[in-house]
Amino acid sequence: MSTFCPPDRTVNIFIIPEVICAHISYMCLQEKGFIHMKSILIILIILMLPLSVIANSDSLDSVLYGTNSSGSTSRGTYRLYRNNKGQRTFTFTQKDSLKITALLSTYGQAELKVIHDKTNGESSKFMNWKRSNGSDSSPLLVNGSVVSESMFERNPGDYSPKKMTRTLNVKKGDSITISLKGNIGKGRAFLSITGKEIKNSKSTETDRNDHNNDSSYETGNNSSDYASSGGVNLSYSKDWQFEVEGTITNTSHFARLFTGDGSIHSRRIDAFTANGRGFKFRLANKKIYFTSASVGSIHNLGGKSDHWLETTVGSVKKGEKVSIKVQYSYRSKNLKIHWNGKLVADANFKISSMPKDVKSISLNGMSGTVK
Repeated sequence: MSTFCPPDRTVNIFIIPEVICAHISYMCLQEKGFIHMKSILIILIILMLPLSVIANSDSLDSVLYGTNSSGSTSRGTYRLYRNNKGQRTFTFTQKDSLKITALLSTYGQAELKVIHDKTNGESSKFMNWKRSNGSDSSPLLVNGSVVSESMFERNPGDYSPKKMTRTLNVKKGDSITISLKGNIGKGRAFLSITGKEIKNSKSTETDRNDHNNDSSYETGNNSSDYASSGGVNLSYSKDWQFEVEGTITNTSHFARLFTGDGSIHSRRIDAFTANGRGFKFRLANKKIYFTSASVGSIHNLGGKSDHWLETTVGSVKKGEKVSIKVQYSYRSKNLKIHWNGKLVADANFKISSMPKDVKSISLNGMSGTVK
């Protein structure tokens, strides 16, 4: 059975404010019969939608979210991070609800800020975060108020930051300035802004992996802060030594003076003090255990956690200039530490699992050099 539909159909469109009705009538002739279909009424009701929007064929997304400067409805993100520090100002041509995200994970003194300059001349510090080192417990401030959940204590005196996100509303003509500066080192500190008129920042594959794939992105990576670092190549299957010379800059809580590669729970070298009381040393945490000490003592002998070598150094003072030499012997399974030329630790150890090599020594609560 064939069907024939003539072109003489009528379409009557009439417009009521904020309502469109289309009345379509048509006739179809069929080979064996006549069907008259009329009064097919299609009512499209779009409430609260101006007719100008319909006339211009704008999408619903553009009405709800607006468009960026290129006419796109996408929202871009610009990020400051360790390889893209500095300051950036954005001026807006339309109102927007911005998403500001901050994480101040750092090895040294660092600070981030978000400044809101309004069209009426008012200027306010929307966000401010400043930390002196990786163990500093200073929290994020938003509109001058402390955000206590921005910091958490992994271990006694060892604090780490959390990623925080806040919303900031801007009007046409407002400006936002974001800045990130300091000795971030290998820390994963960043400050990002997302909005309709924001263009995506460029970043290397390494930086994208740091922020998107590493779990420390969410909670911060408190490998502690450093003023400088030294490249080394220390294999735990060979004998080696290194020396750190410099000035003590931090003794608060469990301040790390210097550390080797690895995350907070698996540092391959970990030298620290406890509020300036004594100098303590971990070697490849949870993989190398001290068994005896002829000079110094062993904390939690035989324990699998909170296990370290306690040297004979009585106190560590901020501003003190020191020279610390560490001598490791794989052949004799022995470790010696010298503090300003004096032997302060001599201990034997066992290796339960061979650690990875140490490629760098980071100065945390010290400023100076590694050699």
